[in-house]
Amino acid sequence: MKRLTILLLIAFTVFSCGPEEEEAELIGQFDQVDMRKVRWDQNSFPLKMSYSDNHQEGTGLLINEVMDNWEQGNNIDFFDSPNVTSTKNFSKLEDYFNKDRDVLGIYLVNVPINDLLSDYLAVAQIFIQRSTDDIGNPYYQIIHGDIIINGAGYTFSNDPDDFTTYYYKSLITHELGHILGVPHFESGIMASSMSTKDFNTELTQQEYDYLYEKYQRAPTSSSSKLFHQVSPDTYRAIFYLKAK
Repeated sequence: MKRLTILLLIAFTVFSCGPEEEEAELIGQFDQVDMRKVRWDQNSFPLKMSYSDNHQEGTGLLINEVMDNWEQGNNIDFFDSPNVTSTKNFSKLEDYFNKDRDVLGIYLVNVPINDLLSDYLAVAQIFIQRSTDDIGNPYYQIIHGDIIINGAGYTFSNDPDDFTTYYYKSLITHELGHILGVPHFESGIMASSMSTKDFNTELTQQEYDYLYEKYQRAPTSSSSKLFHQVSPDTYRAIFYLKAK
């Protein structure tokens, strides 16, 4: 499995997909990470995600359909039916964890965020802690996740015939993959960028196999040096989805 480049910030770890020259101004040194070592505990499922109440009508049904797609090919109910939560417009990305950690949120944000650059459609952040499975294998357990959609810079639609906006179903399919611990791939729904002409919502055997290896086989050993510590026992990783 190909390893991804990880960019380390002083305050958190960023999984990036923009140009290196642009990122270098914001970030710094490079390292490696293997996302196969990062997963939810089985007892966390089904996850109860909630989407903000400023989404378009019918978004709940669309999100539920996407969740069902991610569950195909595995015998795990990853998600429960989504709830609605209030709109949050925090000025800092970390506040979606610090001030709202009881909600696994899908937030459409209409104000600029300090960490969210203008050319990124969305970010998914996951918080992780070191853990050990039932047979003693160490891994990183996901304890929280959020999806932040850049409504301040872009418009989104549930209409696959609207070429002036970004197709929401494609975007949310991609971001829910990150919530489950799936990294960026070179192509397909988990590619690191998206255009207004991208209407792909299909998951392939690559995504299903990745989840099978992650959740139905014992994870390989892991090292804490791969994630930057944000508290004595908690680490954070952020995935950016770039507009193209």
